[in-house]
Amino acid sequence: MVVQPIDSAPVDDRWYLIQETRRGDQLRHSPWVIATRGDGGWHDDDGYPIDAIAWTALPDPQPKPTGWSKAVGTIFVCNGWLGDDRQPVWVIGVTLPDGRNDDDRDWDMRSTKQEALTAAVLLSARLDLPWVEMPYVEESSNVVPFALRGSVR
Repeated sequence: MVVQPIDSAPVDDRWYLIQETRRGDQLRHSPWVIATRGDGGWHDDDGYPIDAIAWTALPDPQPKPTGWSKAVGTIFVCNGWLGDDRQPVWVIGVTLPDGRNDDDRDWDMRSTKQEALTAAVLLSARLDLPWVEMPYVEESSNVVPFALRGSVR
């Protein structure tokens, strides 16, 4: 088993044997855990964050990859409205380079513009992506709400 520093680990969706400092300090816990990368860093199979310090490859057979990939594109902040009462909301999400939304990453919603901008800055630092604020859209009286045929309004 060749143990390497965590900074040299591949950036992909495979599972690795990760050495974590906290686990080794606890009684009857191994300092090693099977973990994979995510947007917030390393996580175990239950989704809990791992304080990774070293890694090594898992022996065969390998677990199925998670499907995670490094974020690409641009973080956006835009306004919108929720529900029939048209409650204002600010949305934070990731747009891929081809203009589609990154459906693998959840959108975040905030009730004020300032909260949304703060969330976008934090997400930008975590994902290492630029962020943009979309132009504010006023709710227009020229837009007629509609319901799909057969739906109840």
